[in-house]
Amino acid sequence: MKDILVIFTGGTIGSTVKGDSIGIAPGSSQTIIRMYENEHGDADRFEFASPFTILSENLTPDRLNELLLFLNKTDLKKYKGVIITHGTDTLSFTAAFLGTLLKDIIPCPLVVVGTDKPPEVPGSNAFANFDGSVKLIDFLSKTGMYNDVFTVWQKEGTYAAYKGRELMAADSGCDSPAVYGGQPFAEFYPEGLNMTGEGFSWRIVINTLHEDRCLPVLEEEKRREIFAAGIKPGLKVAALRPYPGFSYEDVSVENVDAVLVYGYHSGTFCTGEGAGEVKDRSLCIQTLTEKSKSAGRPLYIAPFKEDKKIYESAKALEGEDVIKLYDMSFEAAYVNCLLLETSR
Repeated sequence: MKDILVIFTGGTIGSTVKGDSIGIAPGSSQTIIRMYENEHGDADRFEFASPFTILSENLTPDRLNELLLFLNKTDLKKYKGVIITHGTDTLSFTAAFLGTLLKDIIPCPLVVVGTDKPPEVPGSNAFANFDGSVKLIDFLSKTGMYNDVFTVWQKEGTYAAYKGRELMAADSGCDSPAVYGGQPFAEFYPEGLNMTGEGFSWRIVINTLHEDRCLPVLEEEKRREIFAAGIKPGLKVAALRPYPGFSYEDVSVENVDAVLVYGYHSGTFCTGEGAGEVKDRSLCIQTLTEKSKSAGRPLYIAPFKEDKKIYESAKALEGEDVIKLYDMSFEAAYVNCLLLETSR
């Protein structure tokens, strides 16, 4: 019985080494399936699809729509779960997009999975991540409680599963993704030697301390509408991450539909208020709030913390015409902007 749908989209997990570069070649997406077949011998359980094949750095909102509409047209109730193979450069955005939009909607667990190196390269975690994704689906499908979007990642012999909407970009120093809030959803623990081959068999333990974060702002009914129709074609959200010396005067808002400013972790922005004089007002976010208001462009700001007192500097924004987003990563904030602007 084909009980897991595998959707190939390309990326490193679907790539091969070609001379002195890494790229996608005919049949390279199937390498991970051949590895699974060699290890477990039950690859007949997979059904395959591929709405597109790209290196993930070439991901666009149009591609996200293409993937979304493909999922919407697929009878997902037929499967125990879905695995989407994906490049890691933008995996956190796709995981956040699907995890935010499909919360409480999808009828089975969905895992977006990538790798640090092409599957055939020694030391690659491609097989471990894919194998862990299958194990996670088998485990979660028995509970009937966790029909959500996840990512599985193996590093140095340990495994973890993360909620898709909580995933953050990989660190270029170690090529491993991070998670908002620092808590994995579940962890894999060695249960003993696997007598059918080398290594351990694994058991999955849900992290009871995990706090569900990066929650969708839109209610379920609106998200279902977007799942059926996709996000607004041509929608442009300018997403900014300020730093000391960032000039808001240099930001143009006329050619975008909305602006997101993702500030510092304390929910603060340079406003010139509180301790510390700021002589150059172009470095203060009020310069952008004025420009956005004048141009009629919504301005989203994040990440505010609902359970914390705000700093004096952030109080300067309380009277401004801004939309605050709470307790979410940069990726989740960007995704929520796309969804909110689509629903307008």
